[in-house]
Amino acid sequence: MYTSLLTLRMQTAMRTFAVDERSVSGYLYHRLLGHDVEEHKVRAALPRKFSVPGLPELNHSQITAVKSVLQKPLSLIQVPTSGL
Repeated sequence: MYTSLLTLRMQTAMRTFAVDERSVSGYLYHRLLGHDVEEHKVRAALPRKFSVPGLPELNHSQITAVKSVLQKPLSLIQVPTSGL
């Protein structure tokens, strides 16, 4: 049976996570397991402008999303496949 390298890496990471509580931060460990964890903001100095040379400027919604992600310890970002 063929098992891709990506699948093997994922399985190795999950085994490590399952047996070593120190493999990720305590916050992430308990959050990923679904435990109640007190929400907190990450204190980070945000840039004044969110842009990358050679790419289009971000719109207001995108800038709000970037700021939100930079202030949280864990975020899930989903984009439509056409946005990749």
